[in-house]
Amino acid sequence: MASSIKDDLKSFCRSWVHHTGMQLATLTVLASTFTVVVFVLSLSLNLRRILASWGDGVQITAYLHDDVSNETIQKLKTHFKTSKEFREVIYIPREKATENFRAQMANYAPDLLADADFANPFPASFRIVLNKGIATDKDVTVLEETAANIKKLDGVEDVSYGQSWIHNYSSFVSTLYASSGVMALV
Repeated sequence: MASSIKDDLKSFCRSWVHHTGMQLATLTVLASTFTVVVFVLSLSLNLRRILASWGDGVQITAYLHDDVSNETIQKLKTHFKTSKEFREVIYIPREKATENFRAQMANYAPDLLADADFANPFPASFRIVLNKGIATDKDVTVLEETAANIKKLDGVEDVSYGQSWIHNYSSFVSTLYASSGVMALV
């Protein structure tokens, strides 16, 4: 057995001496391939972690009709607070929305805010934080369904939750993850 290992080692060394260029090319191609596969896989896993950490802070904003009654607002507040899907529900009246806008825009457009004709274009709204974050495409689908259900409620005019970036980012991460799995398999 020791003789067999010795012969194999001699054959290996002879191959490297006589075909150094071919051996280096093969080694370079294999190392490059494994490097690309590991890089893409680790990138997709890290992007998934980023999606999961961002997903913990995803909020749904339900904008209310301008003529919504106090009774409807109370019904919505009760509905949201008793729902097991939501961790936090904050009602923001029109005046508070305007104050928030003025505070955020004070440095950017002070002349606009000083204008006496500046009306209050902001609707009342609910800021809703989900109990469960977003880590996968399935969670994005649940978020979309939840937002659609909120939009159907009486008094709700529109719903916003960062639809485009969440959907696009989730799709990108899933595609990258699947392609890295295929590359690793190949």
